[in-house]
Amino acid sequence: MILHSGGKAISATIEALKSQPLLLAIILVNVLSLLAGSYVLHQVSGATERKDQLLQELVSKCVRPNA
Repeated sequence: MILHSGGKAISATIEALKSQPLLLAIILVNVLSLLAGSYVLHQVSGATERKDQLLQELVSKCVRPNA
């Protein structure tokens, strides 16, 4: 029952957006922008982790523990 009414709501939304192509374009651009931002943040976090690992390796090679 819930899936049926959910399907009706989705199809009604799609029908409404067919008559408003500019709104559909704006929604599409917003979704694509969110996906692109998510991808960029993922790449930045990966680069930060790699930088931290390299810095840790550099410090361990350059700094001798006091004996």
